Amino acid sequence: MMRGNHLYKKDDNRYLNTRMLKPVTVCIAVLASVGTDFPQIIFCADRLVTSGIQFEGGEPKIKKITDYCFAMQSSTDSLAADIILEQVKNKMISSTKPVKIRDIVEILRNECIAYKEEYLERTVLAKYNLVFESVGVTPESIVHQAVNEVGKHQYPLGCDFIVFGLEPSGEAHIFQVNQDAEYRLQDSQGFCTIGSGGWLAYLEMTKHGYARNFPAIVAIPRVYIAKRISERAEGVGRNTDLAVLYFTNGIKEAEFKPAVFNLSHPDFLKKLDDAYEAIRASEKVELEKISKTVLEMLTPPKSEPAKN
Repeated sequence: MMRGNHLYKKDDNRYLNTRMLKPVTVCIAVLASVGTDFPQIIFCADRLVTSGIQFEGGEPKIKKITDYCFAMQSSTDSLAADIILEQVKNKMISSTKPVKIRDIVEILRNECIAYKEEYLERTVLAKYNLVFESVGVTPESIVHQAVNEVGKHQYPLGCDFIVFGLEPSGEAHIFQVNQDAEYRLQDSQGFCTIGSGGWLAYLEMTKHGYARNFPAIVAIPRVYIAKRISERAEGVGRNTDLAVLYFTNGIKEAEFKPAVFNLSHPDFLKKLDDAYEAIRASEKVELEKISKTVLEMLTPPKSEPAKN
C-alpha cells in the first residue's frame, strides 16, 4: 500500500532520537596500484557492533558479497544493516558471470528502499489497512492523513555502506551508499571513510594528499594509521581488520581471479603500531622544538649593563 515518493519525503526529524542513536565504528576503503596496470583495494574496519548496546564483536564486519565485491557498514543497528547486505548477497548467488560493481550498488539501493517500505508499512500503514477492512471507509477519505504521518515518521535506521570491488576489465571501484538509497562514486577521490570515526580517518588520508595511484606499500600503512587516529572518536573499536583485494594473475578478462590478502596478523599489526607510536613521538619532539623557538621569540632581550 502507498508505495512511492511519499515514503522518502525528507524531514528534519525523520530519524529517531538522533542524539541517542548514532552510527558508530570506522570503515575505510582506498584504491591503490601496483605499477600502473594492477589496481588494488585496501580496506579496513574495526569490530564494534551496535545492537541495543555496543560491544567488540568476534567476527570481522567486512561482508563478502562475491569473490570480487565486498561491503562494510556503519549503522545505528548493525543487525538491520546486516539483513540488508545479506539480501544483496543472496541475490548475487545465482549470478554465473561477474556483475558490475555499480549494478551491485543498485541492488543494495533497492534493498534499502524495500527495508524502509516494509518498516513503514508494518509500523505506520498497517493500522490504516485495518481501518479500511473493518470500517469499510474508502482509502481516499484518510489517505492524506496517512501520507502526512509517513512523511513525519521517525525512521530509526541510520547507516552508511561502503561497497567496493574489482571487475574483469581491470577497473576498481568504491561506492558509498546511505539508508536513503543515495550513493556516490568515490573513485576520483581514491578513498572512502564512514562511521563515527570517519571524519578523523578522512582528515588523516588527506593529510599528505592521498591519490588513487599511490602504491599499495604506501597506502597500507596510511590506512592503518588513519584507523588508529579514528579511535579518538566515540564509538570506534580497538580491534582492527585490514586486508587487500587484488588481481591474482594480472588483468585478464578470461582469467578473472580476484583474491583477498589478509594483513590482520598480530606480528604485522604490532609493527604498524610501533611505527605509529614512533611517528607520534617524533611529532612531539618537533612540537617541543617549535615551542622553544616561540619562547625565544617572545622573550625580551636582556639589556646590556651600562658602561662607566
